[in-house]
Amino acid sequence: MRLLFLPESFTMPSGRFRIWQFVQPLKKLGFDVEVRVIKPDRYWKSNLTGKTIQTIHNHLGILLRMVNAWRALRDAKKFDVIFLNKDILPERKIYFLEPWLAKKNPRLIFDFDDSIHLNKEKKLRKILPYFAWVTAVNEYLAAFARQVNSQVSIWPTVVDTEFISR
Repeated sequence: MRLLFLPESFTMPSGRFRIWQFVQPLKKLGFDVEVRVIKPDRYWKSNLTGKTIQTIHNHLGILLRMVNAWRALRDAKKFDVIFLNKDILPERKIYFLEPWLAKKNPRLIFDFDDSIHLNKEKKLRKILPYFAWVTAVNEYLAAFARQVNSQVSIWPTVVDTEFISR
């Protein structure tokens, strides 16, 4: 089975605890696992000085992230399951990529472990219906997701105890 994971970043706790720690164990079980982080990182912001220059630079970063998302997902059909840890683009008003991806591969799982809906409720209500399944860290988030998608499961965040004991 071919799995594609799209974590929010290389380093953020959400991706570390809900995706990265499972990659090697899944590979050992025989799964063909690929992880792609779309760049620039979703938390990237321009460090240039000057408000106008910084705004232009930030918008170029959004455009670059959009182009890289298209490139990262161009072969989406070849995966059995695609697992997203958050929305593809963090901007609230950009929500066309998830429906586009669902047309290429309807076997999508959306995972969220924090209250991202508090800032993006409108966006999530638009994209969550496109997912075959939604996983949430707790009942509070699951209840939110169930408003627009009936296929919701609670998947608590787990800690890799073998890593801790090393």
